[in-house]
Amino acid sequence: MGNTIVDNAYYDWLLTVIEYIPGDYVYDEVFDLMFNTPFRWSVPNDDNRAGDGIELRYDFMEYEGWNTMPLEGEPCNVLEMLIALAQRIENDIMWDGEHDRTAKWFWEMVRNLGFWSEKVGNRANYKEIIDCWLDRKPRKSGQVTTFPTKKWAKTDQKNIEIWYQAQAYLMENYKI
Repeated sequence: MGNTIVDNAYYDWLLTVIEYIPGDYVYDEVFDLMFNTPFRWSVPNDDNRAGDGIELRYDFMEYEGWNTMPLEGEPCNVLEMLIALAQRIENDIMWDGEHDRTAKWFWEMVRNLGFWSEKVGNRANYKEIIDCWLDRKPRKSGQVTTFPTKKWAKTDQKNIEIWYQAQAYLMENYKI
């Protein structure tokens, strides 16, 4: 990676965006793994989610007043992508003008991926969840998306871009 001091400060800043205070062993492990796993995509337009994740680096630089780019030259990672997606959901679909619920949307995606139901401290399980999601392969539960819906339960989600999955999920669960 790039500058360790900047990268560490950036990682800490990302955690503040999702209102997480390090110390919970399970999530410390999960978020470390997400931060160190490049976001990869196979569906057209999901590269836009990677672009959104990279934009967080510029937000951080502006917020901190720094001129050094975190993760210089590195691809978007899973943590960045999910946080940026949560921000996009809040700002583009669910904005209410009073509250920033970015953290809510992020934690809902983490829950939907199944991290809360996994055995505590099992990094292999966390990696499997992330890899199956990135590769769009069903896990034992059949889950392949951060946005499960009843409407699309029998529809193959492997070829539907993440943004459309998010919209369908929000329409079904929040009646937008």
